[in-house]
Amino acid sequence: MGSAERYVVKPGDRVETIAARFRTTRQEIARINAGKILDHLGPGDILFVPVGGASVAPHGSAGKPFLRSIRAEPNTAGSEILTPAETHQDEFELRLQLVLYMKRMDPGPIPFVDIAGRQGVAIAPWPPGMFETFKTAAKTKAELFWSHRFQFWPPGSYPFFNWPPGPHGEARGVDCTLSIAFALDPRFATHVIRCFRRAAGETTAELDTANWTDAISEDRKLQGDDAYTDNNGIQVPTTNNTVAHEVGHLLGLDHPHCTGQERECYGDGHEAWKIMNIMGAGNNVLMMNAKPWLDRLVQHTGVSREDWTPYLSDSPYAPGPKVSLSYRGGRM
Repeated sequence: MGSAERYVVKPGDRVETIAARFRTTRQEIARINAGKILDHLGPGDILFVPVGGASVAPHGSAGKPFLRSIRAEPNTAGSEILTPAETHQDEFELRLQLVLYMKRMDPGPIPFVDIAGRQGVAIAPWPPGMFETFKTAAKTKAELFWSHRFQFWPPGSYPFFNWPPGPHGEARGVDCTLSIAFALDPRFATHVIRCFRRAAGETTAELDTANWTDAISEDRKLQGDDAYTDNNGIQVPTTNNTVAHEVGHLLGLDHPHCTGQERECYGDGHEAWKIMNIMGAGNNVLMMNAKPWLDRLVQHTGVSREDWTPYLSDSPYAPGPKVSLSYRGGRM
């Protein structure tokens, strides 16, 4: 154990940020400030802060710098952690990376295909330029939906998300984003997706994770007789961002409730929040949907799931104020 240093509490200080600044832990600060109530510190209060490192490894932390990147592999997204110097923001960024091989499917001698349990879906050739436009639009819409939705703050015992680095850095949060790239060879893709264009007059919205139609560009409205009904028998009108839903599956997210019955998978007959969620039949996002980023953050840092403080953006599609929501209690 190193020596202790006298510290005058500044406006906005929290014990966790003080601990991170001095490369120590809340527990160590409490130990040498016996009797002081750390949750009620105010500007001008005096603390004695251990310096030279904690006497034990920080709880929940591997106590090592984060892994910079994890390579994308078949069926597994890649990821990268960017510093504030690279993001030009006042926080770190955890960027999940999907690499899609989107295979253009034109009709053969029989212009019908079976997709997602629907037989005989009529398809047509992709006109020149339309397939690339379709790919770009799907990428843009999915990235926009899933980026800047979630933020995580590390425990004060983990100093490697301080910025600037070094003993005088301040703790920073980690913003979660999504990046989608296209592979030219299916061997280098995380997912292979066959892409069909519906023939004129074909209105089906049927598709699945590995087979997309141009319907994926449309938001699916479920209203009136098409609306799902919650466990109180009340209809819940929704609009589902189809491409964001399917990309959620590519990231490893499941339907909120699924027993094999299609409507029930989307929440029909269950709590309204399941119907309204993006992985149900709606457009809402909850902290449970942050699981792919949290799982990867644990891999990058060694800090356990329980030690991250989660935040959910209250402003869709853009960085903004964050509202704290617990992911404990089975919803994460």
